[in-house]
Amino acid sequence: SKTQYNNELGIDLQSESLICARNQVTVERHRSLLRKAITLAAQNTEVFDFDYTTQMAEKSRAQIWSDLPAILGIVDQKMAEDTMDHGVTHLYVTKRVAAQFLGLDSTIFQSSGIAPRPGIFRLGRLFGQYEVYYTPKVLTETANSAQILCVGRATDVTRNPVVLGDAVPPTVIPLAVNADL
Repeated sequence: SKTQYNNELGIDLQSESLICARNQVTVERHRSLLRKAITLAAQNTEVFDFDYTTQMAEKSRAQIWSDLPAILGIVDQKMAEDTMDHGVTHLYVTKRVAAQFLGLDSTIFQSSGIAPRPGIFRLGRLFGQYEVYYTPKVLTETANSAQILCVGRATDVTRNPVVLGDAVPPTVIPLAVNADL
């Protein structure tokens, strides 16, 4: 069957399986890091009251979101003071916030053009300053509220909250080597 898949479909099942396993490890690591970032973020939180019912009577959705930099600025400056290096550079958002951002004018949000997918992916750039990523898990949202996780990238590697890299890549060991199944 291995030869047939290779000849007819041009794929190597072992390589494809290894790629899937590595992708899963990467996704799980990213989610683990987001959970740790939420723990760190508990020391620096602000609330942006969208106040949909009142605000929509007076403003457009874009005008309401245009008030967000005032709140992000507080978190941004506090992060810069706490780290003595950097402020917010990246935002992680839920599906409801992502949908709101994607509906904004390009002067506020520039979409990355990446098609929706099941995992974490880059949505675009908000206010020309913040890289925005969608995450389907870890952050919480309800019909009336949602979390936005703010993360900063330092000017040098050692001050980053997370540095990723593998000393040894994940290895796949065949089941029952030298054993009869």
